[in-house]
Amino acid sequence: MAHPFTSAPTAFTVTPLDGYDDRRWWGGCAWDSFGTTAALHLDVRVDTACPQCGAPISFQPARRLRLPEGSPSAFRGPAQEWWDDMVSTCTIPHVL
Repeated sequence: MAHPFTSAPTAFTVTPLDGYDDRRWWGGCAWDSFGTTAALHLDVRVDTACPQCGAPISFQPARRLRLPEGSPSAFRGPAQEWWDDMVSTCTIPHVL
């Protein structure tokens, strides 16, 4: 794993929207997947599924990260503390 990328398939597939080829990346979590757009300076689509019901979920995050409309998620604690416990930081759900 090299944030925001992982070399092993995960539940978060990231696809570039430029249409030039069939590149795909995986994010270790939703936040990593959203970070791919900033890291690559590309518009991307993130595909995953609801962990409870399996319904497909797709997001097209802006290059400047914003939470998706209607998202029940929030960041845990101040950014300078995220790396102190990455499991807790990345664990879903982050319910408001």
